[in-house]
Amino acid sequence: MIRREEGQIIPMLAVGMLLVLLGVAGLVIDVGNVYVAKRKVQAVADAAALAGAAVLPDTAQAVSVAEQYGATGKNAAAVAGLSAVESTPQPWCLNEVSYCYDNAVGGPPTNDPTQANGLVVHETATVKTTFMRLFGFPTVSVHATATACGLCGAVPLNIVLVVDRTGSMDQSGSMPALKSGIDTLLSSLNPSLDDVSLLVLPPGPATSCRSIGQGAFPFNDSSYPESMDDDYAVVHYSNDYLVRGQLNQSSQLVYDVNNMCASGGTAYKDALAAAKQELDNVPSNRKGYTGVIVFETDGAANTAPDSYFDTSTSKSFDFPNWGTQSVYPPASGHEDDVLRPCGSALDYVNNTIKPAGIVVMTVGYSVTQGDGCYQAPHLVVTTTTTHRNGHTHTTTTYSGVGYQDQAEGTTAPATLKSMASPGDYFPASSASSMQSAFAQIAGKLAGSKLVPDSDAE
Repeated sequence: MIRREEGQIIPMLAVGMLLVLLGVAGLVIDVGNVYVAKRKVQAVADAAALAGAAVLPDTAQAVSVAEQYGATGKNAAAVAGLSAVESTPQPWCLNEVSYCYDNAVGGPPTNDPTQANGLVVHETATVKTTFMRLFGFPTVSVHATATACGLCGAVPLNIVLVVDRTGSMDQSGSMPALKSGIDTLLSSLNPSLDDVSLLVLPPGPATSCRSIGQGAFPFNDSSYPESMDDDYAVVHYSNDYLVRGQLNQSSQLVYDVNNMCASGGTAYKDALAAAKQELDNVPSNRKGYTGVIVFETDGAANTAPDSYFDTSTSKSFDFPNWGTQSVYPPASGHEDDVLRPCGSALDYVNNTIKPAGIVVMTVGYSVTQGDGCYQAPHLVVTTTTTHRNGHTHTTTTYSGVGYQDQAEGTTAPATLKSMASPGDYFPASSASSMQSAFAQIAGKLAGSKLVPDSDAE
């Protein structure tokens, strides 16, 4: 008998085709898994880079935040199932941003490694394979890189700087640190987007530190004006402070910052009211932009403007360390301002400034927990009425509260932290930390955004 074998090819082809189809299906599954893993890792890299860049220029903080949001931190669930996950943030001075805190662009910060304008995040992970393992590839590594700029995501802002150039700033040698900090801030902004006004705690806007008005004890030579904007404003809405990424020494703003002198005592509220007025009166082409107040001081509010006192009535008292001084009772409606110089300013910020949508950022220079707030010097008038034998007798007595005689019940750090929008209080204790505080403010104002990886080449 002759066996016929030609029909056996059909099952063999079927088995072969099945193996091919299974192989293709396995390869498709492996490639698909790698593609999905790549997208997951890229998304995590993007999130980590953006989060880290948002706190630049502080490189240590940027790296820490990026790691928190990377594949090994808060976003670990996004890459669940992947193995050998690694996250590597690298501070960088980007090519497209000319200012990088005295570091050369186009590489990691070397001259000052504590500050940078960009962050490069590398994320890697391993994907297990199904079909490819048959050919010696049990895993495939996926890589993702994201580059974010900490000073490139800006929107137009109306920024009002309110700075403390009172006597204590001179006594502590703080003025050079303040000027350097403001210069750092201005160098990090975008003059095509951001207009900047400069207001000062009195004595007034003149760089000569001229005295204004009579002056209430204990700062008779440098009294506070009433809360009119021009009594505090040095420069209105400047946008010429940078030229080709460098401070423009011909700018009135830059000039006045670098020629400020120090004199006078510290009161917050009226300067803040003047800052609010400045933002209420923006040029017509700036309306609708976000308003920001950056408020810097080296101490608590312990005095009050002349306008807060009834200067028609005074009594003289002998005060330790001050000698004989005249003091005045609070003017009607300003009792709280005199008794709570810090608290009334905080109330104004929380009840008037913040509800208007204005961002408040505060800088406390060499401000410690022991830096308490005190009532402003004032005259206390006590009237006692007695009734006897059908007659009414009224007795008036006078006493004086001197400078730092009566605690308000709070501190400068607590007030500044509560005045600031969440996360926007920046303590500083030296010239370098003052620069860092203003640089962090610039980073938050300018915002972060992803940029092409080529910007970090």
